Amino acid sequence: MLAAAAVVLMAVAAGPGKAAAAPIDADPATVEVQSDLTYATPDGTAVQLDAYLPPAGTGTSTARPAVVLIHGGGWKAGDKSGVAALGRAIAAHGWPAFAINYRMTTDHPWPDELNDVRAAVRWVQDNADRFGVDPSRIAAFGGSAGGHLAMMAGTNGVGDGHAPLKAVVSWSGPTDLRTITPPDVPPSASPTVPGTRAPIDPVGCGTDTLCVGYLDPNLVPDFIGCAIDVCPDAYASASPVVQVTKASPPMFLANSETELVPVSQLYEMANALNAAGRSSTLLVVPGDRHADAYADVALAPSIAFLDTFLADGAQAGITPKSPPTTAAGSAALPELTDGWQLPNAAADLPRDLRGTDPWWQRALPYALVLVAVAILVGAIVTRVRSRRSTPAP
Repeated sequence: MLAAAAVVLMAVAAGPGKAAAAPIDADPATVEVQSDLTYATPDGTAVQLDAYLPPAGTGTSTARPAVVLIHGGGWKAGDKSGVAALGRAIAAHGWPAFAINYRMTTDHPWPDELNDVRAAVRWVQDNADRFGVDPSRIAAFGGSAGGHLAMMAGTNGVGDGHAPLKAVVSWSGPTDLRTITPPDVPPSASPTVPGTRAPIDPVGCGTDTLCVGYLDPNLVPDFIGCAIDVCPDAYASASPVVQVTKASPPMFLANSETELVPVSQLYEMANALNAAGRSSTLLVVPGDRHADAYADVALAPSIAFLDTFLADGAQAGITPKSPPTTAAGSAALPELTDGWQLPNAAADLPRDLRGTDPWWQRALPYALVLVAVAILVGAIVTRVRSRRSTPAP
């Protein structure tokens, strides 16, 4: 079960508007679940969702906000059941939640995944009366690949004249596929063993051997369907950071300091939102946990963020240069100046945000210094001995 932990947040947002539907904080076990509801049939393939609804008798006279939940799995694995606990937690808080399946890269190329997410949001909006939902107050919430798709739905809009997403929560979602992708790696070509280096170091990974580009250099090319040097425009169109506009919704962005997705991806998205005058709230978690693995730290501030931005009349502007928040015990983040213009490459970040290099790599500079000192001392000793052994004229 997802547990909430108290984390002090500094939200970079304008003040909230009217209060959202009051949270009820019911027992998650009392949440009503409606399973396997078909929300679309693209190409004759039924894609489904599970609805998690607040317990009976806890409704209000006004429609409530809702949250669309998107599971992770590298765009090629996973299922809506993977966010079941999150669905129950959100419904117990008082909001309907909809955990969706979507077509994945094993059978369907990009952008089918995004099209399904957008279709799911539209379905919830079209069925708003059925579930007591306000169609203008819907958020997308995802982890890892699901976080990426949530941000893409936020920056691209829902489509077909429907109201855009009101807010987005992303846990460890990649924001710039161009900088975590090894060049010259075609789809499904020679997968490497997890944890080993990719053929060419992805620029966004620095020295982090757990970066997504190292974990599986084929992951993003398989998702897009071609190598980045073949179709760079497709990688840009699938990168949320490139798609940010002045209409993008406020976003809660969480990431661990040294995990699969480089923490620099979080800063890059914050920079883009800041430049567009949009709100973002950042949470950097100590260690290397990925997405759902740090739910105990991220759930409470995520829901607090949604409480703020799903409120009726909430604004989406930003207070420039407001810093991100770190979870308790985290090393301090670098100072943010000039609108959060932080370095993109993880190699340029402070060492405490890049993880630990191998012992031999850390020892190498010291070894070189010792060798240089030894050579210098040897040269001095040799010269002194040479002078002493030379007879006086």
